[in-house]
Amino acid sequence: MSHSALRRATVVVGAAAAAGVAAKQPYITPALSYLALSAAAKGAAVAVGRSAGFASVSPVSANRASALTAAAAATNTRKLADMFSKELVDSIYRSSFKNQTGVSLKYMMDFGAQPIQRQLMMSSQFLHKELPVRFAHRVAELENLPFGLSSKEQVQTVRDWYVESYDELKKFPEITSMADESKFTDMIKGIMDRHNNVVPMIARGVLELKLEMAK
Repeated sequence: MSHSALRRATVVVGAAAAAGVAAKQPYITPALSYLALSAAAKGAAVAVGRSAGFASVSPVSANRASALTAAAAATNTRKLADMFSKELVDSIYRSSFKNQTGVSLKYMMDFGAQPIQRQLMMSSQFLHKELPVRFAHRVAELENLPFGLSSKEQVQTVRDWYVESYDELKKFPEITSMADESKFTDMIKGIMDRHNNVVPMIARGVLELKLEMAK
């Protein structure tokens, strides 16, 4: 996708990221589907888990899950605090308590129909403030998944992607000009590339957990 097309898509996704509907909109899916993942990640592991057979857990499986959770907690060597600075972890923790901004689908479509410079600026400024909050929520949720799923290497890799993207967004200066907006769009594209494999990675972690529970 060209840089200009990505900038146009950013206007629409500025609202879509908050509404959590980007994946359903064909005109923005190719460039910015990762933003939909940000909005949907809260239930991603649950949804994949259900499709893998975790919709209901028998008492025996529940006992097995408890044992796996305890074992995972004891062997987890990639704790967030050990991987990243205290300042960054504290910042994510604080942001995870902030409310996520919701935007209606109608507003998203109306706002992105005919983007102009002012709308590009507004969308970039919105994403600059909103995405760190959403990514912080995702990090907190990935740190607290059931049955020891949070300790899986694949899940921790996804968690680290969100941490890195959060850090990158927080370090980006305030957007006050179209030159800033262009640089921000380039950064968003890099973040999008980083998050391309979120769903497959989570699915692999869930599958690994399912196989362990079946033993």
